[in-house]
Amino acid sequence: MNQDQPVFVSASHDLDEARSRLLIDDVFQGYQGGEVKFSRLKRSVRGRKNVAIFGHRLADLGVKKKAYAIDKAFSTLTKVFDVFVETVLFQRGIDVYEGQRTILAVNSIYATMLADLGRDRTEAHMNRFQRMLRDRSIRNHEAFWQGLSADLDQSQGRLRTALGVLFIGSELPFESYRSLPSDCLDLSFTVLLALMVDWQKDETGHLEVIHDASTNLEGRETLFQRLADPSLGELVVGFRDQRDLPLPLKIDRLSFENSQTWAGLKIADVIAGAYGEVTKLHIGAACDEAFVRQLIEAGFDEVANNVLLDPTWRPPPKNGTASPLAGDPFLQLAALLNNGG
Repeated sequence: MNQDQPVFVSASHDLDEARSRLLIDDVFQGYQGGEVKFSRLKRSVRGRKNVAIFGHRLADLGVKKKAYAIDKAFSTLTKVFDVFVETVLFQRGIDVYEGQRTILAVNSIYATMLADLGRDRTEAHMNRFQRMLRDRSIRNHEAFWQGLSADLDQSQGRLRTALGVLFIGSELPFESYRSLPSDCLDLSFTVLLALMVDWQKDETGHLEVIHDASTNLEGRETLFQRLADPSLGELVVGFRDQRDLPLPLKIDRLSFENSQTWAGLKIADVIAGAYGEVTKLHIGAACDEAFVRQLIEAGFDEVANNVLLDPTWRPPPKNGTASPLAGDPFLQLAALLNNGG
């Protein structure tokens, strides 16, 4: 896990390409760093000043922007729970999605690990887990579970309970671990899906989505086409609360463009980078606090969706009757996607 990049942010906006080009030319006129990218802009005083100006200009133009921010270590812990712990418990006949117990559990476990193990040791566990999934081997499998077991054996109280819940996942058979999808750590599909659902809440029409061609999403257009298929009828996947996924998606077209030539994608990159810096401050990671304050003043103060620690989170109220698809959301989506062939 890269200590310099503890967060991942995906961002989007509703500015058309023509106005995007005008905005880039106006705010970043004379920029000598090649392609306009946040990672380059933040390296200089002038670049940071221009990013703040850029944020104010977005507000002046009435541009809608949305971002999804992820604490990578926390997100990795959710994978430990969803992929290993939940699977074992499901095989025991326990539905941990009922009542959103997954979210309650992961928030509690992560907060406990940070408080009692510290960030460095917590992230060391998450690094071993990522290595275990990226390089499937007995050695990496044992390194993660034995490392977790060592801390479990030495712990007591709330930490022992938290680590004990995670260690349930060690019961998943080795061959099941070896057969997990190769991209199960990849967040690109679910992040874009979450952003599209958030846009649908605000927009009455259908969406035309333009995405960076350099990401892992290219080639997955078919998945979104299935979820946007009108023949699905009106479905709600989830629990009838604000995190539900209404189908079909209102996507007319999903295309992939080159960020070097597509101005709208450059704008999305700068928005994502700005929110990323703000998110670092939020999770207590190293950042330039003076620069972050400028970004907050420039309008990068709120992330619409996130995968961040929130120990105060409680299940939202139910809206109406239970969805006919209520239950394990991963099984729901898998069934819908597989029905498409």
